[in-house]
Amino acid sequence: MYIKREEVNKENEEKEEAYEELWRKYIDIKTKINIPNNANKVQYLKGTLDNLPRNNITCIWVEEDNLCFFPAKPPEPISNDREYLRKQVQKIKQFKIPIDKIEYYKTKGEIVRENKISGGGGGGYSIKGAVAGALLAGGAGAIIGSRKKNEAIKSEMIEHDNREMLMSYIDNTNSRRSVYFEYSDFETLKELLPEKEYTVVDAIQNQNILKKEMDKNKSATEKIRALKSLLDDGILTEEEYQEKKKELLAKI
Repeated sequence: MYIKREEVNKENEEKEEAYEELWRKYIDIKTKINIPNNANKVQYLKGTLDNLPRNNITCIWVEEDNLCFFPAKPPEPISNDREYLRKQVQKIKQFKIPIDKIEYYKTKGEIVRENKISGGGGGGYSIKGAVAGALLAGGAGAIIGSRKKNEAIKSEMIEHDNREMLMSYIDNTNSRRSVYFEYSDFETLKELLPEKEYTVVDAIQNQNILKKEMDKNKSATEKIRALKSLLDDGILTEEEYQEKKKELLAKI
């Protein structure tokens, strides 16, 4: 027992030493990156942010048209093996997404409420009740005591929060990627990139579509006016004018 305890203590000491070494490396790398003092922190859940530990807090800020990420703390080591530590140090790095490659971010999911009913019953038997009844009233008491008492029906509302925030972006291979954060981090992204919020992006896209349609209609109208001038100048016949006009109107 004493030997095992010594082994456990030694293992804990080695892990602490490994973690201290990782912290030193982490501080060195963090200093070189020069993270702004006002950098926000978000809970990174899952996605394609290479090497960032999932379900962990990460720093987030905007720098030179990039949305930047850096772990708020080094990964916790499970071994003091040198090769293992070297690989863990490699994971401590900054991740950048060019802002113009970010498509949008939005919240998704919902709060699901479940009404859990418990209690009630009656008419059943319990072994515990039978033993107690036998002690108090002999064999007959075993039957009497084994009857379950009716329990009060209880209703409990259980809440499951499935909400989260999704950010969609295009990576350097032109593939669409998704990153998920805590639902509450939506406000942080609104502060950093208000123009990338989904409803804003959607509104801008709709405006662009409308503008294109208006430009298209305007262009067709101008061409019809030009045709009318050619007709008035006798360059086009009435038949040619009507035919060209019909073609332009069909494109609107």
